[in-house]
Amino acid sequence: MDEEEVEEIEDGLNVAEKTTADNQETINQVIESSHLRVVDLEGLLEVEKKSSAELQKELDVAREREEQTLLYNAEYAEEYEALISQYEDRLDDNVKLSLKPEETKRQVEDKTATILSRDSALNQLTSELVELKEKPASGSRHEAELAEYRIRALNEKISDMKCNIRALNEQLLMRDIDLDTTGTNLAMSEADIEKLSSSIMGKDRELCNSTQIRDSLIARLDRLKADLRRLKGREAQRMADLAEIQAKNKSLVDNLAHARGNMRKVVQREKETNERINQLCAQIFESERELRVREMKYQKDLKFELDKRDGEIASGEGSREMKEFLRRKEELVENMRIDLTNFRQKSIDLTRQMSERIDQLTAELAKSKARHWKDNKRTVVTHQAFKELVVHEQEKCDGEAFHQ
Repeated sequence: MDEEEVEEIEDGLNVAEKTTADNQETINQVIESSHLRVVDLEGLLEVEKKSSAELQKELDVAREREEQTLLYNAEYAEEYEALISQYEDRLDDNVKLSLKPEETKRQVEDKTATILSRDSALNQLTSELVELKEKPASGSRHEAELAEYRIRALNEKISDMKCNIRALNEQLLMRDIDLDTTGTNLAMSEADIEKLSSSIMGKDRELCNSTQIRDSLIARLDRLKADLRRLKGREAQRMADLAEIQAKNKSLVDNLAHARGNMRKVVQREKETNERINQLCAQIFESERELRVREMKYQKDLKFELDKRDGEIASGEGSREMKEFLRRKEELVENMRIDLTNFRQKSIDLTRQMSERIDQLTAELAKSKARHWKDNKRTVVTHQAFKELVVHEQEKCDGEAFHQ
C-alpha cells in the first residue's frame, strides 16, 4: 500500500471524526435550543396559570357583584311594589276625594237653591207682611203674626242653611286642600316611581353588563384552559421529540463509533498487510541475492577447479585423474544445475505465492476501502438527514412560536 492510500484513509478518519464532532455540536445546539424552548414554554405556562388565576378572581368578583345586584334588584322590586301599592292607595284616595268635593258642591248648590227658594219665599212673606200691616183689619193682624212667625222660622232655617253652607264651604275648602295635598303626594309618588324605574333599569343594564362580562370572562377562561392544555401537549411533544433526537443521537454516535472501530481495524489490517508485503519483498530480495551469491560462488569454484585441472593436465599427470576430474566436473555442473533449477523453482513458487498473497491483500484492501467509503457515505448521509431533521424541527418550532 502506498502513502496516498494511507493518507486517504487518514483523511477518511479525519472526516469521520469531524463529522462526529459536527454532529455532536449540532446535537448540543439542538438540545440547548430544546431546553430554551422548554424554558419558554414553562414561562408561558406560568403566565397562563397566573392569567387563569386572575381571571378566576375576576369571575368570582363578577359573580359576587351579580349576586349583590340580584339582591339589590329584589330589594328594589319590593320597594317598587310597596310604592306601587302606595300609589294605588293614594290614587284611590284621590279619586274618592275628587268625588267628595263634587258631592259637596252638589250639596252646596242644592242648599243654595233651597236658600234662594226660601229667600224668595221669605221676600214674598215679607211683602205679604207689609201688605198685612198696612191693612187695618183685625183679621189681618192674626195673619200678620202668623206671617211673622213664618218669617222667623224661615229666617232661622235660612240662618241654619247659611251655617250649613259655611260649614260645607269650609269642608269643601278642606277637601280642596286635601285634594291638592293628595295631588302633590301623587306627583311625588309618580316622581319616586320614575326614579325607581330608572334605577331598576340602570340595575338591569348593570346586571346585563355583569352577565356579559361574566360570559366573556368564562369564555376567556375556557380559551386559557384550552391554551394551557395545548401548551402542555406541546411541551409533552417537545419532550418526546427531544427524547427521539437523543435516541437518534445515541444511535448516530454508536454508528460513528462502530465505523471508527471498523476504520481502525481496516487501517491496522492494511498496516499488517504492508508489513507482510514488505517482509515477502525482503525475502524475495534476500533469496535473489543468495541465488546470485551461490551462482557466483559456483562459478568461482568451477573456474578454480578448471584452472587447477588445467594446470595438472599441463603438468602431465595421468589421464585417469583427468577422467576423474571430468567426471567430478560433470557431477558438480549437474549438481549446480539441479541446485540452480530447484532454487529457481523455489524462487518462482515463492514469487507466485507472494503475487497471490499481494493480489489477495490488494482485494482485501479494495474491499476495506469500499467498506470505508460506504461507512463514510452512510455517515455523511446520516449527518445530512440529522441536519435536515434538526432544521425541520427548528422551522416547526419557529412556525409555532410565530403563530402563537
